[in-house]
Amino acid sequence: MNDTSSVVHVISDLSFSDDPNTVIPWMAESTKILLSAANSCPSIQRVVLTSSCSSVITTTPGESGVRIDEGMSAHTNKRLEIYNDADVEVAWDPNTPMACKAYSIHAASKARGEQEACKWVRKHKPHFVFNTVLPTLITGNLLHPNISGSTMSWIRELPKGHTLPFSLFPARRCLNVIDTARLHCIALLSPDVSSQRLFAFGKPTSIGNIIQELRKLQPNNSAIPDAPESEFRDGTEVPPDDKAKTLLRSHFGQGGWTSLRSSLQESSQIQ
Repeated sequence: MNDTSSVVHVISDLSFSDDPNTVIPWMAESTKILLSAANSCPSIQRVVLTSSCSSVITTTPGESGVRIDEGMSAHTNKRLEIYNDADVEVAWDPNTPMACKAYSIHAASKARGEQEACKWVRKHKPHFVFNTVLPTLITGNLLHPNISGSTMSWIRELPKGHTLPFSLFPARRCLNVIDTARLHCIALLSPDVSSQRLFAFGKPTSIGNIIQELRKLQPNNSAIPDAPESEFRDGTEVPPDDKAKTLLRSHFGQGGWTSLRSSLQESSQIQ
């Protein structure tokens, strides 16, 4: 490990367990263990944590007009970081219905994982640079057909008529997998990105938008379900998204977020 220069922590608990004790504590603790291990290796210059939009925004769409601020950097104490405390409360509430608890537990694990990581960094002041990337529902091509693909696995089930995941976890925004990877590379390599939370919420979307695009790709597929008659349209304002888009433009010449249509078109799993 003495030749290692950087670490990207991408692992997450995707069991969607309905028991918070099996998910939240170990997600926070395992992240701190990784940071401690990295700090014991002098050659490591950077650590990047894959967090989630769920770390700062509730899994249940709220009212329009909600504004997500960037919060403070990992090494300062000037401002409080913004985290998704709502889902943390729901996750630990014994009265929360089991039908919706699993997704709140997952969101809570991402929120507490990132929060504890930032606390650790402020306390121990490691020699490496620490950044986080906060992506949302990730779309695009999978590396291998046997990879489930997390949220993309939900989308590739839609042409088969399966909608259950989206009935419990509404689609709010989407982000292309390459956009996500590029932001990780920027967080890992750019000297100008230090102690940053890179918000990668992408473009607003909905299950209706996704279904509409799938029908354009598969016009003869009668199994694709109908879009909901009415669904919430996310009106959340995310000003820090502009920073991420600026970084994509300056480092990769990219004009903005990749569109949902392009992400679905490039996915061989739904063609």
